Amino acid sequence: MKEICLIAGVSSPVLYAFTVILGGILWPEYSHLSDAISELTAAGAPFRFTLNILFSVSLVLGAFFAVSAFRFVKRFRIRLVRTGMGILLLITILSFLWAFFPMDPRGAEATFQGIVHLILAGVVSPLTIISPALVGLGFRKIEGFRDYAIYSLVSAAVILATGLTAVLSIQYGDAYIGLFERLTIGSYQQWMGISALVFYRRLKQKLNESFQKNQESYSPRG
Repeated sequence: MKEICLIAGVSSPVLYAFTVILGGILWPEYSHLSDAISELTAAGAPFRFTLNILFSVSLVLGAFFAVSAFRFVKRFRIRLVRTGMGILLLITILSFLWAFFPMDPRGAEATFQGIVHLILAGVVSPLTIISPALVGLGFRKIEGFRDYAIYSLVSAAVILATGLTAVLSIQYGDAYIGLFERLTIGSYQQWMGISALVFYRRLKQKLNESFQKNQESYSPRG
């Protein structure tokens, strides 16, 4: 069961990317370069219901992975890593709320749901930086995880850089806000998928080692 939950961590970002691409195909006027991802499910957007379902399934898969990953890293007794994975679960829960608080269409009067959407974005965005950063810092001295730790820290830096660029693009013209947002979210989604693969590989390795030890210690009675 734990292996299935870890694989969900790979399936989640794949489904998320598919949903974004599908949204652009279904809505020809939508631009992946200049439009935010949230505009695909904004109030009044075409195909909002269908895309919300797909995004929600992706988040459920992400939540399964986050729970499984938290249980997996508990064995290392590293507070930073446990906290980072706990934040990952919090991100999926908060992101799920976006289905009930859609973004206001551009130029429309602000609504309560739209304001809550922005508040959620303001909370989730820094958490997507903190989570991989904590995991990277926690694993940096653990044998077998050092390369993954470096990757996690680099991912956090990339998310921070592209996220700030996306914010600046809003202030100085939003022609490429969609591009920078995709670089930001894509880096986070990629980190989650790679994390799932790393943990799954480590779990399989431990299971194989345990099996070999049991085989070596087994001596049939003649």
